[in-house]
Amino acid sequence: SPDSRYVAVGHPTNRLIIQSLERGSPAATLEGSPPIHSLALHPTQPLLAYGAGENVQVVSYAEGSEQPPCRVMMGREVTGLEFDATGNYLLTQPDNYNAFLWSLESGELLREIRESEDKAAHFHPDNGSLFIAGYRTDINTQPIEMDSKGARLQAPIYVQDFAFRPTTAGSEMLLWNPTYSSLVGSQDMSPLFQHTSTSEFTTIAFAPDGNQVAFADQRSLTVTEVPTGNELWEIPLENVQHIAFSPDSVWVAVVTEARMLYLLDRRSGETLWES
Repeated sequence: SPDSRYVAVGHPTNRLIIQSLERGSPAATLEGSPPIHSLALHPTQPLLAYGAGENVQVVSYAEGSEQPPCRVMMGREVTGLEFDATGNYLLTQPDNYNAFLWSLESGELLREIRESEDKAAHFHPDNGSLFIAGYRTDINTQPIEMDSKGARLQAPIYVQDFAFRPTTAGSEMLLWNPTYSSLVGSQDMSPLFQHTSTSEFTTIAFAPDGNQVAFADQRSLTVTEVPTGNELWEIPLENVQHIAFSPDSVWVAVVTEARMLYLLDRRSGETLWES
């Protein structure tokens, strides 16, 4: 959550749990939904968007809230959700080929983005533009407001995913290349570091302050400094499915294939609690 007090977990058993980071106990539970495949927390308000079955719902998790859910119909399972920095727009991705931009206030579909190949899509934290990375090396930028034109960037590598790292000169885009297990900075497109593993990486996540990146393979979880590549810690943890840093970059939440949730100290890797 924006205040780093809660973590939201979607269960394949049709439950959505808001877990307290301080107590390690559920603060709220939503029952009776279809299986939940994606989650996103609003950047400024106690609102949660989740993809359940063939639709997206936006609900309040504030205590005593009776705000009715805002439902965005999609027609297929949603695997990716993201709010922009203002919280006015919601990006939904039902698959690796399509993305939809919605107005949160009106629920209106503003734009449909179609790509011929796999991609990752994220909002730029500074200017609100959409950045879409194709399966190969093209990175397409699209402004949210259609009265201005976008641009197309050329990356030197195949991009699986990317994130934005805050710097004194503004946010720098960091590109992740799975083929060479390397992280590339967009300012001069040179590799920042390479991280090798004996097995395929299952997921990666960047800390909001841009100073750490977490890698998981089938056997372990590693947190590494950016841009030096110095390893902070590595712990044995099998089949990690998802990693999330808290907004203050103090905690790391990890969900495994065994349906276990771990809250870890970002500095040491120490397990604070598990559920």
